[in-house]
Amino acid sequence: MAVSERENILKCYRHEMPDHLPDFTAMHIMAHVNGFLERPPNNRGGKDWFGVEWIYEETGNAPLPDPSAIPIVSDISNWREQVKFPDLDAWDWELAVKLDKPDEIDKEKFVLASWVMNGIFERFQTLLGLEESMVALLTDTDEAFEFISAITDHKLKLYEKLIAYYKPDIICQHDDYGSQTSMLLSPELWRKLIKPNTARLADFCKQHGVFFEQHSCGLVEPIVPDLCEIGVTSWQGMHINDIPKLKQQTNGKLNYFTTMDMQKYAQLDSMGKLTEDLIRSDVRKTITESAKGGSYIPFVFSVDESWWGVNVIIDEFARCREFIKY
Repeated sequence: MAVSERENILKCYRHEMPDHLPDFTAMHIMAHVNGFLERPPNNRGGKDWFGVEWIYEETGNAPLPDPSAIPIVSDISNWREQVKFPDLDAWDWELAVKLDKPDEIDKEKFVLASWVMNGIFERFQTLLGLEESMVALLTDTDEAFEFISAITDHKLKLYEKLIAYYKPDIICQHDDYGSQTSMLLSPELWRKLIKPNTARLADFCKQHGVFFEQHSCGLVEPIVPDLCEIGVTSWQGMHINDIPKLKQQTNGKLNYFTTMDMQKYAQLDSMGKLTEDLIRSDVRKTITESAKGGSYIPFVFSVDESWWGVNVIIDEFARCREFIKY
């Protein structure tokens, strides 16, 4: 008897062999939370609960910190005086639940993932400003570690509230460490500043019976085995990384929730070289190679409105589920 799509997904997060290629549409990802303000209300422009100014960027269909605004922290040495962490005990969590409606998700059918925007590295950047934060990593590494650790303390309190009120199956930390060609900081610096604090988040979730997923776009191959080492349940990343190679290194102890190489398709489309057959062939090859041994869920962001966008790829996912069995 075939298991439900929810159970099939949870097998991947428990690092068990699924019955078949999982269907990511059985996951309900609360990516745009309105009840608390890691980003401004309704994921548009405005201020978040730290006072950071955001603007809406139409091209990417997402908000970003206003580069013209004065950062909250003027210098890394001043963060203790200048940062006011939100009082999570004073926050109206019952209103948050009312706005976001996590209790309306049918958890017999869907896996509920609470996607916390602005992970510890991203929050560090929003408070200092992008340029100053990157300089601080190199010029005052010890102070940067103290600041990131304090941000992690705040995140742990936030996770505690999310688990109590939202009751997710998964908490996903959105923290991008890579560009299309390399990491934004060296693997060594990531291991010194980010890794031990991410380990604290992963351990907290494990203690509370919640899976911890690390989202990180970009080319981050050097640190994926580190994520496995510190107890991250799942990595949400991109197929610009060598997924089959990484799966061999992590040996079934890390789930890969991985999007197709959408940038490659967009580039080919702009050159007039993209066809439906090419997309289907590439998606099928990518999934077939990456799905070996389980621990793999292919997915695709649903913001693309091009002719090839989501519909063709998702249809090919369904075709792959017909023949990829475990």
